[in-house]
Parts: sequence; C-alpha cells; structure tokens
Amino acid sequence: MSQFLAELEEAPERLRATLDQCLADDARSLSQVKRLMQDRKLARVVFTGMGSSHMASLAVAGYLNQHNVPTYVIEAGELAHYQAGVITPDTLLVVVSRSGESKEIREVIERTSGWAMTLGITDEPDSFLASNCNMLLMTRAGEEKAPTTKSYICTVGLLLSFALSLAGELTAKRIQSLYRIADLSRELLAEGRPVVEKAASFLSEVAYVNLLGRGPSMATVLQGALILKELPKVTAEGMSSASFEHGPDLLVNEQYRAIVFSPQGRTAGLDRDLIRTITDRGGRVVAIANWATGLTNNDVYCIEQPLTAELLAPVLQFIPVALLADVLACQ
Repeated sequence: MSQFLAELEEAPERLRATLDQCLADDARSLSQVKRLMQDRKLARVVFTGMGSSHMASLAVAGYLNQHNVPTYVIEAGELAHYQAGVITPDTLLVVVSRSGESKEIREVIERTSGWAMTLGITDEPDSFLASNCNMLLMTRAGEEKAPTTKSYICTVGLLLSFALSLAGELTAKRIQSLYRIADLSRELLAEGRPVVEKAASFLSEVAYVNLLGRGPSMATVLQGALILKELPKVTAEGMSSASFEHGPDLLVNEQYRAIVFSPQGRTAGLDRDLIRTITDRGGRVVAIANWATGLTNNDVYCIEQPLTAELLAPVLQFIPVALLADVLACQ
C-alpha cells in the first residue's frame, strides 16, 4: 500500500475526530466564534489560505453568501500583497493552514496584526498561526507525508460545521449528516477501487484532463486537479463549468477527457447539458454524480455517489478522485 493510500484510508476517522472536537459540549467552540462576531459586529468573512487550505474554503463560501453572510475566498499570497484592503473593521479573517507555518500565512498575519479579527484553523497547536490569532479551531488530521488527503477532508468538515453554525442551521439533524459523511467516506474507500480502476482505463493515454463543477463542488474540482498533478503527474486543470463554456470548450475533440462533478442540486440540469455537449463533440466524460444522470454510454462513465445535500458533497466527491490518483500513480 502506498503512503498516499494509507493516509487516505485514515481520513474518515480523522474527520470524525475533527467533528468530535469542534462539536463538543454543544459545539461550544463554534458558538463562541459566532458570539464574538455578534459582539464585535463582524458581518463579513474573508477566508484565506494556500493550496488545499485555500480550496477547502470554496466548499462553504457560496452557502454563507446565500445566508446573508458576505463571504470572500482570497489566496493568502494575493491577500498579503494586493488585496488586504478587503479586510474592513466588520470582517472576520479566517486563516486556514494545516501546518500554520507557510510563508504566505505568516505574511498575512504580520500585515494584519493588531487591527484584523482573526480566526485560525490549523492542525498544529504550537504553530505560528495558532499563536497569533484571536480565536482558534483545530482539525485532527495528523501528520501527512504524501500529497494532502486527510487535512483537506478534515478542513472541509470543520468549515462545514463553522458555516452551518454561522447560518444558524447547525441542528441535530445537520450534525448527524456530518458524521454520516465520515461513515460514507469509509464505505467508499472500502468499495470504490474497482470502480475507479475502470475510470482510470476510461481516461487512459490522454495528455490533459479537465475537472469541472459548480458551487460547493469547486473545492474538490481544484483539489482533485492538484492531487492529479502531484501524485501521478497528470496534466489536470480544474475550473468552473461556466468558465469552461467560454473558450476552453474549443479543446474538445476525440482525445479530450473530463471529470464532471454533479451533485443533485440547483445546477444538475446544467451538468447534464455540459456532459452532452462534450460527448456530442467527441470527448469522453467521467461523471461523479449522486443522481441518475441517464447518460451512461460508451462516452460517459458514471461513478455513483450516495445521495447527500449539495453542501456536503465535496468530501465524498474527493474520495474517487484521490483513489484515481493512486491508481494512475501505480500504473
């Protein structure tokens, strides 16, 4: 078993441990963050991070915006040097970093120290970030030596809890759904490799792969592309499905391959149309979907997912992409 796969298989339990911590004592730590925002009249949220930590925040930004919490996701390198002006007195700056030590995170903290209200999210309690934020939430991913899997999943899980709390929707039913994601992740890991091996054959011998999605799925679109670059060294590019239709769609021919993330939700119909457009032009698609697309044929291979709320889909969507990366790396 590869180091990457060994760490990936730890992810469901690490996610449960993260949820246990942030939801302990009736989600006391999350309630404290919400109360501080109310007391300080903080009405806006800016998420920042690098790599997987930056991408994870995309899973919840749209949800918070839909619930009247203006939310922005800005890469730490850009925020530190070009966009710090977006941090206003009514902003909660959420700095996300597994290690809490990356140079861009240090720059953001140093440039905003003393005037920005900062929530740190990290896996390292003794890190620079943990020691230099106003409030702290911890993940429980543990050490990683291979490309990021556990920390991405744990960070998304914690951010989902945080977003639900801010929106006033962290109900007992929602908490149960979060733990169910951990359980379903374990089942997908146990049963998913044969399915993913077929998907690898479907995508074989191509020089370029697009990962496409919308909404919360954008987090795993970009994280999946990163993992495919890092592990099997596949030239993979993640982008929104809407952006793809404004120029990059001209790449589609018989050699073109795409992975389309399609949870049941407000844009599922647009996903179906996108898949048809690609296959009509000769391309082939692996669809990661939790609804019956009705499109499986010689040009569409569907990886079926358990039905969940669209907001919770990114964690489950990441499992087959991570398994695919491992299969391709072992070929």
